[in-house]
Amino acid sequence: MRTGDVVSRPPQAGVHAGRGAAAALLRAHDDARTLVLVDAAVADRLALPARARVRRVVASTDLAQVRDVVRDAVVVPTDRVLAVGGGNTIDLATLAVAALGSPRLLADLEAQEARAGFVVPRVRVRTGPGPRLVVAPTTCGTGAEASSVACYATHDAGGPAKVLVSLPDVRPDLVCYDPHLLAGPGWLLREAVLEIATRVLGAAAESPSSLWRAELDAHDALRAVARLVPRLDPQADEPDDDTLLALATTSADTHAGWSLRGRGTAPSSSWFLAAELSTAAGLRKAQAVRVLLPAWLDELGDLGRRAPTEAALRALGVRDGLEGVRTWAQRLVPCPTLPDLDVDALVARIDRRFGRGRPMRRDLDTLRVRRVLTAALREPGLSARALPVSAASAADLVPGVV
Repeated sequence: MRTGDVVSRPPQAGVHAGRGAAAALLRAHDDARTLVLVDAAVADRLALPARARVRRVVASTDLAQVRDVVRDAVVVPTDRVLAVGGGNTIDLATLAVAALGSPRLLADLEAQEARAGFVVPRVRVRTGPGPRLVVAPTTCGTGAEASSVACYATHDAGGPAKVLVSLPDVRPDLVCYDPHLLAGPGWLLREAVLEIATRVLGAAAESPSSLWRAELDAHDALRAVARLVPRLDPQADEPDDDTLLALATTSADTHAGWSLRGRGTAPSSSWFLAAELSTAAGLRKAQAVRVLLPAWLDELGDLGRRAPTEAALRALGVRDGLEGVRTWAQRLVPCPTLPDLDVDALVARIDRRFGRGRPMRRDLDTLRVRRVLTAALREPGLSARALPVSAASAADLVPGVV
């Protein structure tokens, strides 16, 4: 067993699910000691509480926003922070609740973020006896309501960046899944399926678990995702409430269940490549995952992980190797159009922020990362203009491709 392996499940939040559950939740917490953070994109679909304080979340979460929320919760005594929104809003609430219990947390994050994109707080993070965290997700893909990390936006020498914070002890007391809020355009729901599947697929393919139960649960989760794909096909009817709830709870279960246990701090390094590619190219996260997936899985085969990769793909219902992966992924998320990208700069940035065991596995060095990116940016069906590559990098590329 590796040092730092998580081998137990976290405490499970209470769950309210069903159409109308979010409205009932807001009515139940309509008092002056509740602080509501609501995604501005869904605020007009809700009857917002009259007595609770309401803050509309418009921009990407950053530490300045977290400080504003903390200040609000301190000035007016607050018993609960209720987040209604997607991963961005839930991450804002999670970071605020963590900071309310640990006043030195935000300063610690600022001190560390310049050195790495994945931060493990050096201060003890406590939540009780601070405000309770209650969430009503409006998207399905991230599973932020059950995740052990929270993400925020910042800037470094290379421009906009995302920082991932390990907060395994900060969990909601209550989660509300309401199909009225989870409903969205078909393309967004299919992106959620891709994100859920690759979270588990990447972990099972890259990082063997020290727990036999984790491998079984990972394959069960992939089979559950496979059953959802036909129900979200572009030619299918609008998803019903059961499909939306199954999508959201399957996503949460990949975090809170056994699938990722015993696999180390960062079981799938593909998240870090996708995060940097999406930032550099202006893509949505799922689009970046779509571009990277075949090349990423191919590289894992070269790292001795071909057998577990193929086993995980079979559980997902994908056959025919990389061509099967492309067909399956394209059904969910079409290849996007990319701007000009400097591969060398992107490789250097990934290495500086996440490489050399911080927390990407050490054998995923700059040579391998460059090879993945170069192959990914030549993915069939991908529309892209010039891909600048320095002469020094040309020898590291896929043989025959310059």
